[in-house]
Amino acid sequence: MPRTVTRNSCLGRKILLKWAWVAALVMPVGAAADSLSCASPDPGRGSIGLVLSGGGARGAAHVGVLKVLEEMRVPVDCIAATSFGAIVGGLYSSGMPVAQIEKTLAEIDWSAVFDDRLDRDNRPYRRKRDDDLWLVKGRVGVRDGELRFPTGLIQGQKIRGILSRFTMPVAGVRDFDQLPIPFRAVATDIVSGEEAVLGGGVLADAIHASMAIPAIFAPVEIDGRLLVDGGVSNNLPVTVARAMGAEIIIAVDISTQLYQREQLDSLLAITDQLSNFLTRRNTERQLERLQDQDILLLPNMGDLTSASFDRIGEAVPPGAAAAQAAASQLRTLAVTETEWGAFLAARSRPSTQRPVIRSVQIDNRSGLSDELLVTRAGVEPGAPLDVLDLQRSVDRIYGLELFDEVSYRVDDREDATGSDLTLAVKERSWGPGYLQLGTRMSGSFDGEDVFDLGASYLRTSVNAWNGEWRAGGSVGDEPSLFFDFYQPLGVRSRLFVEPLVFYGRRNVNIFDEQGNGLGATRVKEGGLVLSGGFEVGDWGELRAGWRRVFGENDTRFGDPAIPSGNFDDGALFLRASVDEIDDFYFPSRGVDGFIEYRRSRPDYGADDAFEQVLFHGRVAASHGPASIRLVADYMSTPSGKAPPQNLFRAGGLFRLSGYELNELSGQHYAQLALIPSYKIADFRLLPVYVGASLEIGNVWQNEDDIGFSDTLTAGSLWIGADTPLGPAHIAFGVAEGGRESFYLFLGPVR
Repeated sequence: MPRTVTRNSCLGRKILLKWAWVAALVMPVGAAADSLSCASPDPGRGSIGLVLSGGGARGAAHVGVLKVLEEMRVPVDCIAATSFGAIVGGLYSSGMPVAQIEKTLAEIDWSAVFDDRLDRDNRPYRRKRDDDLWLVKGRVGVRDGELRFPTGLIQGQKIRGILSRFTMPVAGVRDFDQLPIPFRAVATDIVSGEEAVLGGGVLADAIHASMAIPAIFAPVEIDGRLLVDGGVSNNLPVTVARAMGAEIIIAVDISTQLYQREQLDSLLAITDQLSNFLTRRNTERQLERLQDQDILLLPNMGDLTSASFDRIGEAVPPGAAAAQAAASQLRTLAVTETEWGAFLAARSRPSTQRPVIRSVQIDNRSGLSDELLVTRAGVEPGAPLDVLDLQRSVDRIYGLELFDEVSYRVDDREDATGSDLTLAVKERSWGPGYLQLGTRMSGSFDGEDVFDLGASYLRTSVNAWNGEWRAGGSVGDEPSLFFDFYQPLGVRSRLFVEPLVFYGRRNVNIFDEQGNGLGATRVKEGGLVLSGGFEVGDWGELRAGWRRVFGENDTRFGDPAIPSGNFDDGALFLRASVDEIDDFYFPSRGVDGFIEYRRSRPDYGADDAFEQVLFHGRVAASHGPASIRLVADYMSTPSGKAPPQNLFRAGGLFRLSGYELNELSGQHYAQLALIPSYKIADFRLLPVYVGASLEIGNVWQNEDDIGFSDTLTAGSLWIGADTPLGPAHIAFGVAEGGRESFYLFLGPVR
């Protein structure tokens, strides 16, 4: 209930001193009595402390409260806040206007905040190539011979970047009493369970620690302590504001109430109740600390939950309504327009000028070289800091997938020459080795199915230049083994060499021109690839190399005329690739593709002399949940005649649908495909799509026969999902001539 405010300043100071002494005795470790930083600039009124509770997405109600307080000219002398309250309170304390806070919260993609994966088109090109393997996206860490797991589902890289960007005007402030409004963020020491009151350091880090929900977000390390969400220990930090010197408290409680018996009717409700226990009990203890002069606001949040981030804008009006309902009490705290102007003028406003960077320092807790990290940061000393460019550089470094944390801070300016920028990286606690598993299943209901289980072990940070090696393989219908070593040459990590050895077995079905099966052969092959090249930014690569293969064609059944016996391949190749697609399997925007030239000669180890040119490209665009892909393929043997194992193959989903997998083969292959799709469900772990395809193309034995007059038309209807085990498709394909096929894929479409 709102209460009458005590206005006598002498009595207020006596109460303040007495309470500060009591607080020092009763507050838990980590929340010792603060310096009296919540002083009113006007000795004629009591100092006002604003206390903002945690509550997830419901915390946007604090914005509504701030809007009404400003409209009524109620000064706020200090803020103590927890979790989402720390986001709102921290931004407001930094000098950000209320309207801008509201706009910022509405514009943040909160679904992305709860997913540490960078947008694929912002990942380094090397990491994009991980998608070429048919393995699940999740990795298990391996360190010192033991399996390791992350300390949270989310490391918090995205929210850290957002907070750093929006608190940049006060990035050099290390004492939160020197902010425009003195501020305290409350976190919890996960080791001891005690509250940790953060009154200094990097503001973005303090807010991040205060909102790091245990098990969801990884703990935040500050001054040697591992900190998590303050709601666990003190969700409504009344005692903290009192310790700062607040004589009058305005407390805003948006935490979730405990469910009643009749509401506990599901597993979800029971689980939610357990988490509510963590915050509700300590909130009630803080409510008992409110005094007669304090005001408590309880916004009616309706059906908004702590997870309603998709409706975050709806949380602002209930906060304003709660403040309006307490208008009679709040007016007793209001000041005149003259006093309000003086109060605003007394705040130390942060500079809006971009800091000039004097030097770049590296806080490097990894095996990579400092020079490599400085190079990738891309910050030029002597120039004003471009925060957006810096954040993109930080994202690219984090995209190397080597670090738990990549952050930056701007240190206090010591002179007119500028500020020092410190880039901090912390090596992953659950690496540097990573194990991935995968499942691949493909086939048509009328043809032969393929099922394989795969595994890969990736060892990163082999040396200071970020070398890495990977070993993997599969068991099943098409077993394989490989070992790959990737070594950048120099700190820029652009030039590289990459040797690869491999062995595998695959089935090749042989059909006649009418689609009748003639037989099948088992291709066994092994060899090595020696290549090197140059990465072009994060979007492309130029590569050249030599490929040497030793193999055997073993006819399993069918026409004895099917080629059989040993073969040798040896070829030089040159390849240019681009990859700016947003999703490898279900793209909605971007382009990717490659063009490759192969020259096979006996001098290089081949049985036959021939040349081949390969081109593949696709472009994707979308509008809302609707997307469309245009895919073009052209592959040709312009010189010589390629042996059976080097023929180009078509047939299967999106590759002349309606035909069996790899039913068509020839010296030349060309196709255009248009693939529209629509996202019918957007579950975070299981996006589901429906789509169709229209394809025009064919394979030819002679280059002179290539032309639109001799093409096949095909198409499909399909449903797909990006499952935790990989992409899945179920489809029905048709082609001219009455060809029909049903397809089922788990893993990449082959």
